[in-house]
Amino acid sequence: MEPGFFDNYLILLRLAWASWWFWLPPALLYSAWELWMAYLKIWYWKGLEWVLLEIKIPREMAKPPQAMEQVFAGLHAMVRPLDPDEKYWYGLQDDYIVFELVGHGGEIHFFVHTPKKFRNLVEAQVYAQYPESEIREADDPASYLPQDIPNKDWTLFAAEWKLAKANPYPIRTYHEFVLEKVPEESEKVDPISAVAETLARLKPDEHIGIQLMIRPLIDESWKDEGEKIVQQLTGKKIHKKTGIFEKLAGELSEILTGPTEKKFEKDLPESLMLHLSPGEKDVVTGIETKISKIGYDCVLRFVYVAKRDVFDMVHFASMMGAIRQFNTQNLNSFKLNSRALVGSKWYSLTKSKTREHKRRAFWYYYRGRYPFSGIYLMQSKSMVLNIEELASIYHFPGRVAAAPLMPRIQARRAEPPHGLPVG
Repeated sequence: MEPGFFDNYLILLRLAWASWWFWLPPALLYSAWELWMAYLKIWYWKGLEWVLLEIKIPREMAKPPQAMEQVFAGLHAMVRPLDPDEKYWYGLQDDYIVFELVGHGGEIHFFVHTPKKFRNLVEAQVYAQYPESEIREADDPASYLPQDIPNKDWTLFAAEWKLAKANPYPIRTYHEFVLEKVPEESEKVDPISAVAETLARLKPDEHIGIQLMIRPLIDESWKDEGEKIVQQLTGKKIHKKTGIFEKLAGELSEILTGPTEKKFEKDLPESLMLHLSPGEKDVVTGIETKISKIGYDCVLRFVYVAKRDVFDMVHFASMMGAIRQFNTQNLNSFKLNSRALVGSKWYSLTKSKTREHKRRAFWYYYRGRYPFSGIYLMQSKSMVLNIEELASIYHFPGRVAAAPLMPRIQARRAEPPHGLPVG
């Protein structure tokens, strides 16, 4: 009689019990290590002090996005390699900064949420490129809204974006808009205009927040990936390094079977760039341009909060249109991250409850400026953007994007405050 499923199950249990000395100690060590790393992470972020800075710009400022690109380039100085004892004993982490664009009741504000230890660095970089701006510590605009959203009076919709293709493929940047070498301000096309116009149309009981979380990258693997893609597109041979075991296996094979005949290979050109179509050349050029600049690990988040009687999803549609300005068919584009999207089928009771849990979690994480990591309901999908792409998404608008209720400084400032620390 053949053993049944229950008999096989008992055999497996007995085998596992008899071999506990083999698998249990490594499992306990792994669990202890994961708990220790989780404790260090929580301990580090709990002890970190943050500050929210509001940046106001002059009414007559007409600086191009290149200025903001230099700000992002300077902020890359916040990163430093961590020693093993700093990372695995003291719990030091790679810090991040959050650039925010907030609209509430038609007013538009620019904020930077940064650890206090980097406040001087942020102010120095902004003043260096925008000497006539004004930076002040501000209250969190979300603190004036109910903390238990969604509730019977307030509701929200929220989402995060991710890249549709691999990180080395670039999005459309400000160089492709009509901004440069155009003397007349009225003829310029600024991508921030669509966002500013959407935020300027909000009613008093409506709030939109756009958070761009950036973390400087030390790891250059995304650039190596880009170089491999370029080599594949241009037909260059990718020379793989042969390991010691592969060499030994090849020598052993020759001993056992005799030397193998090497096939004659026709000489191929070093590059097929001349034979590529114009679109393929643009892809190669775009990737090479992106990987040549400083990169950041980023999360792009959107939250729309409003009272139920004025809640209007058209604002999200407008924001989707503003984000699509940066999409291209042959390069890269933004798409919604389904793992960090508030939405479910209304006719399912289970999914309806899940949707409410997601909304509450999203509102909590939005107010705390946390990425979704280690949470079951949602998971942020970070993407790599270089400083040119960041400046295209987030920069201070000039006169061409002067939304009606965008707070600006009336008087021009000649220079930044005296005695400003630079370190």
